[in-house]
Amino acid sequence: MQLDQIDSIVLTDAEVAMQTIVRGKPEPSADVKGINVTMHNFAISPMNMHDWQGDSKLSSVTLSLAGWSAPIAFRSGQLQLAGGKLDAQFVADLAKASDIKGTLSVPDVMHPQVNFEMSASDLDIDKLMAAVGGGSSTQSTPSAKAAPHRPDRVRWSRADTSM
Repeated sequence: MQLDQIDSIVLTDAEVAMQTIVRGKPEPSADVKGINVTMHNFAISPMNMHDWQGDSKLSSVTLSLAGWSAPIAFRSGQLQLAGGKLDAQFVADLAKASDIKGTLSVPDVMHPQVNFEMSASDLDIDKLMAAVGGGSSTQSTPSAKAAPHRPDRVRWSRADTSM
């Protein structure tokens, strides 16, 4: 018996843990929890990712990054894979420092180039710096509380990042 194609795969509450090798030793780099995904046309041999189809709701997903004290928690969003292309839209809590809206696309999963855009209406720099281990961005006394940074729009954008 040979299994070349699986009609459907459903993953519920899956977790993906990623590591990098630093000085010859594995170190955690990211941990994604709460993944719920349905895959269709999953061809194994030959490995043809262009034919794969899948979708996932992102509302239950959390992303913990090495060095960050708080996770990125996705409140809503959708990820779609079809025709060799991956697209996602999401709203997430950025380590309790801001709510972010974003999009991500990979036009060709066989030759991945990641395009993404994120925006936030309010960003608390002190909370962000604390989450990434940088401490406070202001010099404040213990009784003084730094006001959140509230620009009209904070925008991060990075295109054509190789995976």
